[in-house]
Parts: sequence; C-alpha cells; structure tokens
Amino acid sequence: MKTNFFTSITLFLFTYAAFCQNTISVDALPQTISPTSQVFFMVEIPQTNIMAAENNWLKYVATGSSGSADSTNREFHQEVAYDDNLSPFSFTVYSKMTEISDGILLKVWFSQNGSPFVHNDPKSVLYLAAQKYVRDFAVEQYRHAVEGELKAGQDKLKEMEKELVILNNEEEKSLNTLSENQSDTIYQAEAVAEDAIATTDSDIWKSSQHINGRKEMVGTTSADANAVDSEQKTLKKSEWNKNKLQHQNSTTGKVNDKRNKVSLKENRITSIAKKQHKALKSDEIASQRLKVDAVKVNLANIR
Repeated sequence: MKTNFFTSITLFLFTYAAFCQNTISVDALPQTISPTSQVFFMVEIPQTNIMAAENNWLKYVATGSSGSADSTNREFHQEVAYDDNLSPFSFTVYSKMTEISDGILLKVWFSQNGSPFVHNDPKSVLYLAAQKYVRDFAVEQYRHAVEGELKAGQDKLKEMEKELVILNNEEEKSLNTLSENQSDTIYQAEAVAEDAIATTDSDIWKSSQHINGRKEMVGTTSADANAVDSEQKTLKKSEWNKNKLQHQNSTTGKVNDKRNKVSLKENRITSIAKKQHKALKSDEIASQRLKVDAVKVNLANIR
C-alpha cells in the first residue's frame, strides 16, 4: 500500500509539473500606447535548442516566399513572406531569437509596404492571425523538443530493463553455481576431514596397542627398578601421544564445521548483495517509468 501511495503521489507531481509547462502563450507588446502602434509578438519556447530553432524558423518564414532573407546575430529579416491567414499580399517578417535558461525567447514583428502591418488591437482578425502565426511555430518547436525528451526517456528505460534482465539471469546463474560449488566444497572438505580422522583413528589404535604392550613390559620388569622407571616414562609418553591424536581428531571435525559455516555465510552475503542490486535497479526503473509517463502527458497536452 505504501509503495502504491508513493507511486501515485510521484506520478501526480510529475504530471502536474508537466501540465504547468505545456501551455504556449504568445504575448503582444505595443511599441507605444497608441491603438495604431506597431506591436511585436513575444513567446518563450521551453526545452528548445537555439541552433535548431533558428534553422527551423528560417524555413518557417521562408515557406512560400520568393524574397530574400537576412540573418545577423540571430536577428532575422524575411522579405516577401506569405501566409493566407495573415494577408493575401506579401509582407515582411522581422524577428529576434534569444537563448534563455530553459529554451529560447522569440520576438516577431511585421510590416507591409514599409509600414507597420499589425496594430495594437487584440480584437482584430489581423492581430489574432499574427499571434497564431507565431504561436503555431512555437507549439511545433516545443512539441518536437518534448518528443525528443520522450524518445530519450524511453531509450533509457529500455536499457534499464535490459540491465534488469541481465541481473536476473546473473543471479539465477550465480545461485546455481554457488549451490554446486558449495556442495563440492563441503563434500571435498568432509572427505579430507574423514580421511584425516580415519588416519588419526588408526594411529590412536596403534598407540593404544603400544600402551598396552608398555604396561605388560612394566609388569615383567617390576624386579628391575631402573627398567620399571624407564618403561613408565615410555608409557606416559605413549599416553600423551594418544591424547594428542584424540584432540587432533576433535579439532579436525570442528575446523571442517567452521569452514562449512564460513562458506555458507559467504554465499549468503553474495546472494543478498545481488538481490539488493536488483531491487535498486527495479526502483530506478519504476522511477524512470513515471518520468516517461509524465512526458507523455505533457506531450499530449501541448497547446
């Protein structure tokens, strides 16, 4: 439930942020307060590269034109431009493009026969047509930029999903390998330990036999004090060797158990690390999906 709630909130925030960006507004600013004053139209186009926008704008204003065009320091001048919505006659387009923090700022004004063409009358058909002329270009540029953002986001998501598949395959392969290696390691360690214990058991039996023989020897030499003392020393040494062998047997078994536990612990640590890596990648994919969905919403609502 918490995960779903977090996902919903995140998607809402992404979507809201996208929605706030997707409306293109064209402002008209008169040069004077007079109703007959020339106006220029100004629009901000988010996420737009100025080099690409410059080329596209030159193509846009040159469509249907037979006149010359001039561009200096991103100030553009297009003679004999045509647009049926603006006028059945040709007109001249002046514009200036400036790079801003999140895109570009485009300013456009028009003239016809050397005189101001669009005046400061927001209700006039010509004013609205000029505003639409600028806005259509801005919307198209913004849509193109968001389409590029969407493709980049989708490509990144595909790569992340491929990485997750690789992680899943590697984890499965690693678990199988660890299981096989673990079994082999434990089997080999146990086999070595069993051989060592069996050898030591044989030595213990031989030592016991030797001790019994020494005891008999002590009995047969009881009349000779020196011989008895020598045999008792030999007996004590034999018993000490036997105890040492028994302790060695016990230690071998404990060391083997410890090695097996260490091997199991190392395998568990490796497995946990891989699961954590996979979980982190899954979270990154979920976040990237939300971003892609938000860009889709933005693109669908550009207007």
